[in-house]
Amino acid sequence: MKAWIAASVLAVIAMAVLSAGLRPPGVMPPRGELMPPHPTTSERDDACLARYRAIREDGVIDVRIVFGYKDVRPARFVGDRYERLMILSYLMLPCPPGLLACGFSRDPHDAELFTRPLVIDGRRLKARVRVVHASAGPDDRENRNRDFFQAWQTQRARMAFLDGIREADAVFYVGHSRDGGGPDFAPPRLGRENHVDYAWYRKRRPGEKAMLAALTAPREGSLHLLGLLSCASSGFFTREIRAVAPRTGLLTSDRLLYYSDSLRNLLGALSALLGGACGRDFKTAVQARDPLRGAILNGFFENNN
Repeated sequence: MKAWIAASVLAVIAMAVLSAGLRPPGVMPPRGELMPPHPTTSERDDACLARYRAIREDGVIDVRIVFGYKDVRPARFVGDRYERLMILSYLMLPCPPGLLACGFSRDPHDAELFTRPLVIDGRRLKARVRVVHASAGPDDRENRNRDFFQAWQTQRARMAFLDGIREADAVFYVGHSRDGGGPDFAPPRLGRENHVDYAWYRKRRPGEKAMLAALTAPREGSLHLLGLLSCASSGFFTREIRAVAPRTGLLTSDRLLYYSDSLRNLLGALSALLGGACGRDFKTAVQARDPLRGAILNGFFENNN
């Protein structure tokens, strides 16, 4: 009970800070540190222009951002709902010059849907971003005991991710890799002494199998960019995804990610995508001025013919 009360107090503080648009010291950068995408003529080659023509063909840039179940074992705290609030605090603030991952409005009938108008290269467009999280609450033990609601929330997040692969222009997953068993939207399977059963995830790879099945399912359009902002996702997932979806761009990490790094990469990538950044401009945006903490972009401009 004491642990649950402590978690509840922490949740209230986090919600108050984030809903006010404030940034706890060292958690997230000022928006000015997110590199604004200023496409240059020299970078906008035929492959890049073709990619963006396909993305903008219907006048809507459809993006899904799905947070996996972000447990922080051995602690009981689960943080994905608060990471989602951090992203929303950026998306809903007015835009400074050069940034586009901002200025969004929440849909009055859908609390997970955010939209904003864009004028890019003289064309009027609409950006539509759906943001979903996976945990039912901030306490892992409570989530495991609230079987129905957590199971429902897990399924909602999982389907938002998989449906996004089948329907959207770009999908970003922010969560755990589970040693190649992710993306994962449920409380983790545990082994001895309540540690994550990584051997089970490595052997069965349930999240990856579902993701690959969605990538190979019939669809009307094309998934142009898949971002897997999770620890060492480059090594865990790149080869398998490129084998089944060679025309889909990939944004991954080759290192362990602190959560603020993944949120930086996400905001930089979203701003670059909406603005039509190409080549080095896009890669600079997702590196957020720090190549060692940046995401790796591959196949986005090279394989779209």
